[in-house]
Amino acid sequence: MVLAEKATSSIQGIDGQPAVELEVDSFRFCMVGDICSATACGRIGRELLMAARGVELAVALQSTKGYLYQPEYPLSPFLKRLSERPASGKFRIHVQPFFAVPAEDRGIPWVVSGVPVTAARDVSHDLLSARRIWVFSEAQRQALVDGGVPNVRIEVIRGAVNPEVFHLRVGPTPKLEASSRFRFLFSGHPLRRKGIDLILRAYLEEFKPAEPVELVLKMTHMPKLKKQFSYEYADLAKRLGAINRIFPAVKVIAETWEDRDLAGLMTACQAFLSVDRTYFTALGVREAMACGLPVIGAEPLAGIVGLNKDIGFPVPVQTVRLPAGQLYPESPESSVQEVNVPALRKSMREAFAQPAATRRKGV
Repeated sequence: MVLAEKATSSIQGIDGQPAVELEVDSFRFCMVGDICSATACGRIGRELLMAARGVELAVALQSTKGYLYQPEYPLSPFLKRLSERPASGKFRIHVQPFFAVPAEDRGIPWVVSGVPVTAARDVSHDLLSARRIWVFSEAQRQALVDGGVPNVRIEVIRGAVNPEVFHLRVGPTPKLEASSRFRFLFSGHPLRRKGIDLILRAYLEEFKPAEPVELVLKMTHMPKLKKQFSYEYADLAKRLGAINRIFPAVKVIAETWEDRDLAGLMTACQAFLSVDRTYFTALGVREAMACGLPVIGAEPLAGIVGLNKDIGFPVPVQTVRLPAGQLYPESPESSVQEVNVPALRKSMREAFAQPAATRRKGV
């Protein structure tokens, strides 16, 4: 995009010719989303705003709150100042879960979001008002088209990772003590769609307390018992508290960490676990791969991040039905892809038993 010093500005097309002519006063993008969140949408929103600043685009911010009880992510001075200004702008870029996008907006709505492929017909109506939509896989695009969203409005973008933060040379974070144990890492929400129950079951059934192994759970937040959302594990803390000396080691990190510490956590572990029942962005998987961490993940990741046996451990899935309200807020009964737990156990054992080969897969 190029801003002219004249009375008009243009968005350049692929061929370099102006694609859209706009008045300067209207050429303002307003980001809408929870940039204070340690989630994929929060991270993407922050990166887009910083990139817009770098090319001197006129931007504004309408900050929302996804989890009212989640600690706020530390913001840069620029983002703090931006959040205090009026949330004006003709182009409204919603970097939010699709179900959080309002049916009507006072500007021209654009949406950057992941879409649960298995529930696309149920969610497509949430996106019908969006003029442009960016999703993270061809399967997500096709699912929205099948649900009635015009194909011309949708574009597939490759999920991006900040290479200045997530890379092979990141040193282990000092926030995690050094250990000779083989560490499996999960990073994300305490959501049912994330499959934490499947990870815990596979890990506790496969490994014995005497084995030099540890499961690290890096949570965006812990659920509150007074906020019992059906799509979260409200009793997760109770479950984890019941894990004692008769089980292999489990470490829970519930504090909000900055990105560099998260990258350092990844390089301090030996394998990344990702068994979502349905994927929105798979951003955490991409970041782990950028840090050279091999991924033990659900087979659908093959079509999202290119997961295969040469670089990780694809785990077979089976189709199951989730009751209404289990996948996301007000979700209908949904079909999802759930990993086979015996196969997950086998992959975790293989990664643990052959650490040198596992490391080579990651690199």
